[in-house]
Amino acid sequence: MSEDLLTNYTVEDPVERQFVVFEKGEYPFTHIEINAVVRNPGKNPYIPLKLEFTRESDGATTQVYENIVFAANMKWKIDQYIKCVGADALPVGRRIDWTDINFIKWLLNRKGRATLVQKPVQGKDYMRNEVDRWIYKKGTGAAPAPASPPPARSAPPPPSAAPAVDDDDDIPPF
Repeated sequence: MSEDLLTNYTVEDPVERQFVVFEKGEYPFTHIEINAVVRNPGKNPYIPLKLEFTRESDGATTQVYENIVFAANMKWKIDQYIKCVGADALPVGRRIDWTDINFIKWLLNRKGRATLVQKPVQGKDYMRNEVDRWIYKKGTGAAPAPASPPPARSAPPPPSAAPAVDDDDDIPPF
């Protein structure tokens, strides 16, 4: 189908894409895409996230785009996000290098919960969802997705060597 569209595309009248917009409330999500830090001159750096939310009552899903903005007045939201997706694997005081590709890869497919709200799309006559706040339990976070940690920065062991075991937490030393 993709190849056919690529080489034999037929122009049709455009149709507005219909998005599922959830009502205000708390929903589980999975990271389905996370990109490297974006830096624009004169603006705060940010990391774009693409999240898939699921409505538990009927299994419907919607995708929400959110930015983790690195500004002093947004630190509260970054900390909520970290506790939401990192649980106790990212304890208070742990330093994180958000430019480290291993950390970014570790975040992919993480799970959590967040409160969604509806916001109007500027210049359009429809609404979209936006994360109002990340949900976490005090002293812990939402259950993280079971995932293997990204490989450590050092060279992998030879095939005959037994794999190293890290009992401290489920994330690599970024």
